[in-house]
Amino acid sequence: MSFLFETRQLLKTLLADHIDLACTVKTDTRVLEDVQKELDTGELSVAVVGEIKRGKSTFLNALMGARVFPSRATICTACVTVLDNAPKSRIEIYYKTGKPHKFECPNQEPAAVLEESVTRKNKNVKDLSLVRIFYPNKFTGQGIVLVDTPGVNDTECWREEITYSFLASADAVIMLLDPMQPLSASEIEFLSSKILAQSIRSLLFIVNRIDEVNQEERASALNRIYKLLSAHVPNPAILAVASKPALEAKQTGNQNLLNTSGFPEFEERLLDFLAKGRGGLLMRTKIQKAQRHLAGMEEMTAKRLNALNEKRDRVVEDVASARDKLEEFASRRKQLEKDIQKEQAVIASGLSRNLEGKKEYFHSTLVPLIRGESDPDNLRRKVFAFQRDTIEYLNQATAREFNLLLNKFGVTSQQLSNDISDLFNHFSVSAESTTQLIQPERRPVEPRRPPSAEVVNAGKVIGGVVGATTGSAIASSLTLSTLGGIGLGILTGGLGLLIGAGAAWLLGSSSDEQTTHFVENEDMVDNSSTIKALESFLKGLQHSIDQISRIVVQNGILNVIGPLNEEMNRQRSLMHGFEEDLNRTEHDQKDVRNELNTYAEKIRQLKQKYDELLSRSTPS
Repeated sequence: MSFLFETRQLLKTLLADHIDLACTVKTDTRVLEDVQKELDTGELSVAVVGEIKRGKSTFLNALMGARVFPSRATICTACVTVLDNAPKSRIEIYYKTGKPHKFECPNQEPAAVLEESVTRKNKNVKDLSLVRIFYPNKFTGQGIVLVDTPGVNDTECWREEITYSFLASADAVIMLLDPMQPLSASEIEFLSSKILAQSIRSLLFIVNRIDEVNQEERASALNRIYKLLSAHVPNPAILAVASKPALEAKQTGNQNLLNTSGFPEFEERLLDFLAKGRGGLLMRTKIQKAQRHLAGMEEMTAKRLNALNEKRDRVVEDVASARDKLEEFASRRKQLEKDIQKEQAVIASGLSRNLEGKKEYFHSTLVPLIRGESDPDNLRRKVFAFQRDTIEYLNQATAREFNLLLNKFGVTSQQLSNDISDLFNHFSVSAESTTQLIQPERRPVEPRRPPSAEVVNAGKVIGGVVGATTGSAIASSLTLSTLGGIGLGILTGGLGLLIGAGAAWLLGSSSDEQTTHFVENEDMVDNSSTIKALESFLKGLQHSIDQISRIVVQNGILNVIGPLNEEMNRQRSLMHGFEEDLNRTEHDQKDVRNELNTYAEKIRQLKQKYDELLSRSTPS
């Protein structure tokens, strides 16, 4: 079992114990349940890219140990294919219009079923936008999804663009190369203009079909590829595999053949990539969420123990006073939420100003270039480059607006959260108890820091498309498509808003009619129609700004108001505990002390286990 999978399983076990204890102590468990759900969600994506005829389908099937992916040679759709784990095999096919087609395939491998849907046998194949496969396997699941993309040298350029649009949201990119034909012109273009513009730390090169090279020539072939790649990528990570033998080995249980295929080393290296990258970051975030919840339980337990040693009249008076203050805090929290909502118009105005700059460039510079362009390939490159740059520009502007929103209201939220948590603070510092307590750490409320650009760009385009991310409920007002679609959703952990970089489609939310705002090949009949199509594209982005600003505000409220709600619920639970303790006899209160001390010891043990897990997950 890989480190990443093992850590995830350990965290699941800890969370189950944590929730059981929280229920016994009568503490709100919704935060912990959310973390549990996040652990079951495909939040890490591995995108597989490469030219046509690099053996990508065979490679993916070798990874699965079965014919899950149909041959790309037979596919005539522009969609990507997303693989996730499930106990039973099933397929979901999403179309640009109409309801998705979902069906199970228990008696057939998915590839055989998909060949009926993603080839010319399906008269509606051109309308496909996403294929999602659920198949029992040991690699995906555990928070990882696998994304198969069209070839980077596809003759249909619109398919190429789909591959590029997913790179910004991938946590690892596997690029397949041919040992005898390394680095074609399109592969060099792919590296220089696509990969190097993104993070290259998550790029893993796989030299496929190494078994087709004579044993004595393999070292020189790999050395040649390394030198060629080094001219574009510093210290490229390269592994050689034999996909066909690996697939055969997994299907027949031939371990010796599997070992010589190179696949065990590749799988280990890939999981290591994920563990050291965003996978490790997300795991640490989940552990820290659980730790903060446990710290609240620890503090509540200590306060109840100390309150039992106070005079009854004082506790009654404190609870009554705290109830009045909590109502006041609730009013302040409500006003803070209203103040954040008022920022939507300001955010929309800021985004519009940013888009105006792109519009000005379009009319003053790009339109004359398009009118004078006679080469269709150059025309296509200019159009797609402008669209990618414009949406990335809007992406960055949205991240800035979100950061400004958090900076503006984060301090107020922190102060209010401190005030709420201090309602019964004096019970925590009392030294009158006759029992030996574990001393709770005074929990400073952490400032809600704005996510960095790296974190913002790490959201899931796929998650937004299929509604599988944590933020799908908030993003439900939007209709999303996957032809490089703009993915709107909450980042894992509730940190903010995603507008997927390199996005290509944006569909309106208020109408069932799905209108394309992306320039496709058929729109580029001539120079004039290309200009009109780009004008439609810009108009579509302009129409989207109100939706985007609304979701920025909704995410801001989640980030700023959410912690206040948690703290208020914690204080209400504490009041309830005080009142229950007051209604007990002196004899019963002794039993309560014993119970609370037992809880305190269990909390201490959980705390130690979380600390150990966090230490394991933190890079040295």
